[in-house]
Amino acid sequence: MKALEEKYSVDQFIKQFGIFPADKELEMITESFLRIHHKQLIGCNELIDAFGKDWVEIVLKYNERIEEYEICSIFRDLLKEYKN
Repeated sequence: MKALEEKYSVDQFIKQFGIFPADKELEMITESFLRIHHKQLIGCNELIDAFGKDWVEIVLKYNERIEEYEICSIFRDLLKEYKN
């Protein structure tokens, strides 16, 4: 999980690339997060820490905007469970 240790915050992403992440990028982050979550490779806290709480919140908002409410409920429940 070395790559996840070197994560960018949303603010760092915007500072480096000068733009907010595009929908395609948010879709890919959603898919990656859910793939790891459904395989139960790591616990809730570790998963959110690996991706960054700011990214999880942004992806939740993205999925609300595109009306993927089942996915939203997964993110919402994990954020409620998250202890940090």
